[in-house]
Parts: sequence; structure tokens; C-alpha cells
Amino acid sequence: MQQDTTGLNPSAPYQVATSSLPPLTAPILGARAPLTPREQVEQQLAVMEGAASPWTGGSAGLDYRSGQPGFDQMAMFSSQAETSSMIGSGIRTTFIVKPVLLDSGTANGTSTFRLGTLATTDTPAFQSASGLGGELQVQTANFGARAGTTPRGFLVQNYIGGLYIHPAASHFSFEFSRDPITDTQLSFAGLRDEGTAPSTTGGNLFAHAASTAGSGNSWGGIISNAGEFKFSYGDGMSGWYAQVGGQYLTGLHVPDNQRIDGDGGAYWSAWQSPEYGKLTVGMNFFAMHYERNLRYFTYGQGGYFSPDSYMLAAVPVTFNGRYRERWHYRVTGSLGLQAFEEDAAPYFPLDAGFQASQGNLTYPQNTSVGANYNFESEAAYAVSEHWFVGAYAAFNNTRDYASDRVGFYLRFLPRAQPINEEIGPTGLFPAQGMRPLQVP
Repeated sequence: MQQDTTGLNPSAPYQVATSSLPPLTAPILGARAPLTPREQVEQQLAVMEGAASPWTGGSAGLDYRSGQPGFDQMAMFSSQAETSSMIGSGIRTTFIVKPVLLDSGTANGTSTFRLGTLATTDTPAFQSASGLGGELQVQTANFGARAGTTPRGFLVQNYIGGLYIHPAASHFSFEFSRDPITDTQLSFAGLRDEGTAPSTTGGNLFAHAASTAGSGNSWGGIISNAGEFKFSYGDGMSGWYAQVGGQYLTGLHVPDNQRIDGDGGAYWSAWQSPEYGKLTVGMNFFAMHYERNLRYFTYGQGGYFSPDSYMLAAVPVTFNGRYRERWHYRVTGSLGLQAFEEDAAPYFPLDAGFQASQGNLTYPQNTSVGANYNFESEAAYAVSEHWFVGAYAAFNNTRDYASDRVGFYLRFLPRAQPINEEIGPTGLFPAQGMRPLQVP
């Protein structure tokens, strides 16, 4: 989860970049007396004080991805409690605590996958994961940093963090991050191998220690160590953007992997109303390449989508709007075409002896071409000058699975916020990534 001042969403590279909306104005319902110079100054001070307000609150959400029960299907229940405050006039710190529960379902015996070193005829037992993670964030106008851990209680635990640098008055930024791959329970939390196997020659099936609880070796828990360069140019009416990046991925008893990717596109303001909001349309192209295919679930595989090549072309449409003074919302949708090719891959990539004893089984090469869709929405309501409530939902079929996400949040701000369509905040607090410097 990461900062994105250009408007790009790292978890959805096909999304169009958008600029911050100018203040929305209300319909003229009647003549208003112009503000005196003193009232204007007081109003500006109130806005500045409100934007620098601390906040505290929480959120709860459900993420679900399609797949075969017990393998790549996954439901993730998560909540967050966070508190955020300013240090001086230009530094915001945010502390986040995040309990997580993962459920990949129970294998029903009809799966085309194998788990760990179990034989094809064996049905794996139900495995779930739960834990408590946390993160500390520091944000300024041109710099962001975060540090934390994946949930403590997972079979495989990792330290995470990131740096974001956006030089003042520039059109480019750098981002460095260390984050988990949350595709499946295997890639996020790790799994335990329930199978047994004879000692192998030339392999290292039992080379690392098993976890203290239960039996069988643990593997998985993939971490992406990533770097990214972004360039964008434009304003609220139109613009273009481009980015390139690379990742080095590691995990417990999983081969190291490398990824390179690129993204580019443009956007235009198609329609704008001071009463309702702004419609933006664009085009986007994204491509990536992985050195290894590690998306399967046998012992040594990583459980994450990692094709040899992946390409996506899409047309995104975004509407930022409001309803009267208290409601603000954002809706984004896109349609496009995606294609990917996966290399053949060995069942047990780190255990040569066991791989040979199993007849050198390999997963076949795979090619897929199909339509792509993405829909994201969020809305916030100003209950009072100190309270905001919001909700979000997202649905897409990007990559080799479909995913759904829904949730809600609540925020309390000690400093009063102006309930005003021209100068008031939207209340659209992010549920993921870096928190903004000012009240959004």
C-alpha cells in the first residue's frame, strides 16, 4: 500500500491518472452577501486549521478472490484502527494497527492443483491464518516513509516499509517499497506442508526448520522489494503519465524471482459541472514480465501470479462528484483487453531429488486472452463538523482471477471541519497506502 500523488493506483495499473479537483461550487439558491475582508481571513484560517487536524478512527473490510477452494481461493477479513496527528505545520505521523483473518476454504477433492508434497489423490486439510500487523507512517509535502510488519501470527512473518520522494516543483517521483504479495494465503501468510517424503539426494526438502506448532515444513510468505520511477505532466483538464519499475521477490523455501513492468497513458476532462462534479476519460497501457512462473501450490512454488508476459490496454472513466454539502463520492470504471503467457514450471523447483523421484513433473505452458473490467467506488458523508463515515467497493478480473472488495470506515477529527461545498474536505479517507498530509 503506497503513496501515489500522480493519481496512479499501484494495485490497479490500468487506472487513469487524475488531478485534484478544484473546489466545487453550489447552485445559486439565493443572493449571498459577500464576505468582508475580516470574514475571508477568518474563513481561510479555519480551513487551514481544519486541514491540519489530527484524526482517529477505524475501518473494516472483506476482500475475496475467485479460485479453487483450499488453494487460490481466498477471503480476507481485515480491520484497521489508526490515529494520525501533525508534528509542527508540515509533518504528519500515522500509526495503524491491522488485525487480519485469511480463509482459503476447504479443498473438495476436485481440484486440479496439488498442495505441498501431498499426492494427487490426497485432499489437503483446511488451513487458515490470522494475525496482527502494524505500520508507522511519516508524511510531508514531498517525502513519505513507512515501516511495519506483516501480521504476527502468520506462519511466515516479514518486515515491510517504503520510501516516497517527490521533489518540489517537479513532474517526477521515486518510490521504494517492501510489501507482501497478497494474491493467496500461500503468498501472503505461508502454508504448512502436510505431506511426507523420503529423504532426497541433491534436494533440500527438509533443509529448513519446521514451525514449532503442528507438523510439516512451512513455505511461502512472498515479499516484493520494489523500486519505481514515475513521470507525469498535466493539470485538471488533461495530462499524460509514464512509469517504469522493477521488483525482487523472495519467500521462505521459494525461488527468488524478478519482475519488470511499465505503465503509460493519458487523460482528458470530458465534462465538468460546478453543481455535480467532473468526468475524466483516458487510455492506459500496462505490461510486465517475471523471470519465473511460481503461481502454483506444490512445495517450493509461491502461489502468486507471475507470467512470462502480461499486457493490458484499457479505457478508464472517472467521475468525482458530490451531492449537496455533505456527500462526496468517486466512481472509476474501465474496460479493456488483457493477454498473458505463463512458462512451464517444475512442481518442486528447489528440491531436485524429490522432483526427479516424482518423474520431473512440470506445469504446462499457458496462454490466455480475454476482456478486462474494473470498477471502483467510494463515498463519504460528513455527519458533523467532527465526524465522517464512508464506504468503498471494487470489482475486477485483472490477471488470472476475479476479485471483490467492500468495506466502510469512520473518522473523528478534533478540529472542526467546514461543512461547505466550496471549501470543505471530501472526507474520502484512504483505506490503504500512505495517508495524506492534510485532511482529504
